[in-house]
Amino acid sequence: YDTLAYKFRLSTDYHEFNHGPVIDSKGGIYFATNLSDDEGVEAGVSDGIQMTTVGGYRGWVMKLSEDKGLQPYAYGLRTPAGVGMNEKDELFITDNQGDYVGSSYMVHVEEGKFYGHPASLVDLPKYGGGAKLDHTNLADELKVLPKLDEADYRKKRVLPCLWIPHNEYANSPGNPEFCQTVKFGPFQGQVFIGDFSKKIVMRANLEKVGGMYQGAVFHFLKPVNCGPHRIKFGPDGKLWLGEHSRGWAGGTPGMQYIEWDGKTMPFEMYSVKLSKEGFKIQFTKPIDPDSLVLSNFKVSSYVYNYWANYGSEQIDQKVLSASGIKVSEDKKTVEFNVPLEKQRIYRIELNGLKSASGDLLINQKATYTLNNLISNN
Repeated sequence: YDTLAYKFRLSTDYHEFNHGPVIDSKGGIYFATNLSDDEGVEAGVSDGIQMTTVGGYRGWVMKLSEDKGLQPYAYGLRTPAGVGMNEKDELFITDNQGDYVGSSYMVHVEEGKFYGHPASLVDLPKYGGGAKLDHTNLADELKVLPKLDEADYRKKRVLPCLWIPHNEYANSPGNPEFCQTVKFGPFQGQVFIGDFSKKIVMRANLEKVGGMYQGAVFHFLKPVNCGPHRIKFGPDGKLWLGEHSRGWAGGTPGMQYIEWDGKTMPFEMYSVKLSKEGFKIQFTKPIDPDSLVLSNFKVSSYVYNYWANYGSEQIDQKVLSASGIKVSEDKKTVEFNVPLEKQRIYRIELNGLKSASGDLLINQKATYTLNNLISNN
């Protein structure tokens, strides 16, 4: 074994996991560091289970490169248990519900940006932190948290590209794995995410609107044998699941794989994308338009609190009426109008929908994270 990087801090707390790494096409190595459960200082007032830090780049994404060595890359994370990268060298990370994290989410991580949890702010030079706090000087304790500017960090916070509703989909999402193979059915270009607690594999489609990623998450397959915290596509197109059960999940730890038989076409919502006046849903197979009954077409929206308490209920819920439903000529796309607002989460449920060949829709709901509306310009 070779030591590649050590200029970050680690206390004795069990919860200070390190996640990753992933490697970009130029050899850059990225990993993420967990906050502590009870070692260090808190970043605010909460219900007593707020995550803490001893300083030294906890709650950060770090980048190791040959020319610059180890550098802090991005910050504001709580439990960034899933680190993934697409074919464009774009970094995506999932974080787990808790303080300052209303529900689990996936975020597109870019250098220098802040993603919500204020504990990592103590590492910034303006608050007296920085590289002087590493594993070699744990005696230099961070005893008092500098006063944080809440108005400033609320303004700087970058929103998730994908909210993952707690319990409905996941409790502890793992790494995003991008499908670049045609050997796994019709899902090339989409992202798959396992969950440590729920024995589930999820699927999501992303799109860029107004310069930011956003998109929809779906159930894909459940239950698997145990919590699939790490997943990876092999060169043969199989999706391998690394499953374990430490503390939060049941089942027998081990490995499984999901394989497409090369011929079966599941009847699924392939993607949900935003339009100027609503959404456009593409299916994997032609639908039976007669089964698209308006009363079974349910849409609602909500938001989460951004606060120091642990998690958030779905608040400001609105039941919405869909209208103007249109089916494409090839019967594979349904478009509809619905009132749209940015920075809200939309739940879409299609009950009783059948394909032209009579198959029932396997997974009937999708949750779309809407950060930006499509411009009329």
